[in-house]
Amino acid sequence: MNQRWHLVSILFMLFSFMLSAHAAEEKAQVKSAEVAAEAATAESTKKVEDPFDKNNDGKIDATDWKSMDEKEKHAYARKMVTSLGQDPDSELGGLGTREELYLKGLKSQFEADE
Repeated sequence: MNQRWHLVSILFMLFSFMLSAHAAEEKAQVKSAEVAAEAATAESTKKVEDPFDKNNDGKIDATDWKSMDEKEKHAYARKMVTSLGQDPDSELGGLGTREELYLKGLKSQFEADE
């Protein structure tokens, strides 16, 4: 009986170890997928921002914003909303469209000092 109990204990520990290893592998796969998604999003955002980066410093800042005309500002907001997988024309319960709200946020960020 004692040998049987010892064998059951060993099998239980082995099974626990296998489950633990499998969980760690799944966690690593999920993390890898998250990192890949973040990289794809960053690359997508960079492609959208590049044509609007007037001073070629790799980012959109107040300097770029001030050199854009109103049409470019709307185009930038629209492309950014679309790059995030959202419909820029969707109404948000009386607040305006996603594009309008994004544009409003950009203006509050870049035109606050004016």
